[in-house]
Amino acid sequence: MSWIYGYARRSSVDDGAFQVHALEAAGCDRIFSDNASSTSEPRPQLQLLLDTATAGDTIVVSQLDRIGLGLGHLVRLLADLGERDIAFRSLMDAIDTTIEGGGFVFHLIDALANFEHKLLAEQTLVIVAATTRYDLLTARQRDAYDSTVAAMESEGMPLTEAEKDSLVELISGRMPFDDFRRSFGV
Repeated sequence: MSWIYGYARRSSVDDGAFQVHALEAAGCDRIFSDNASSTSEPRPQLQLLLDTATAGDTIVVSQLDRIGLGLGHLVRLLADLGERDIAFRSLMDAIDTTIEGGGFVFHLIDALANFEHKLLAEQTLVIVAATTRYDLLTARQRDAYDSTVAAMESEGMPLTEAEKDSLVELISGRMPFDDFRRSFGV
């Protein structure tokens, strides 16, 4: 016999009454419920549900954010359910793997998770690239750099970006003074 299990996650904002009512209306045989306002809090009832459900069963939630800790977690969870032949339904998100084409949703969510991963990796590279050597200077070194650049500008001799980079290298101790002079053509 296959079972229909519901899962509700109550939070400080949501007492879960709506979720439980929706799960009961969806015909759930048993409802597992955790009180967790944060995605980092333990959810023992979710684990019990995942341990209880077997092939042919269906897990129902009112909406995806009640079961997933994030997109990556949700993709892994749905993939695990699919591998175990456990159907999944999200009432408000109109996701239902028990109907024709419902499995497509697994692939779509996986594609979105991969996209999110690549986007985060790209953003990280942009941030790292945007971190200049100036950002790596100590407070005292920054003061020396800032006062040198200001003095040069007040004397009518603004520095080029390449010269500013050389100044950062000199102040940080990564460039010998003779190399610094040569970079200025002196």
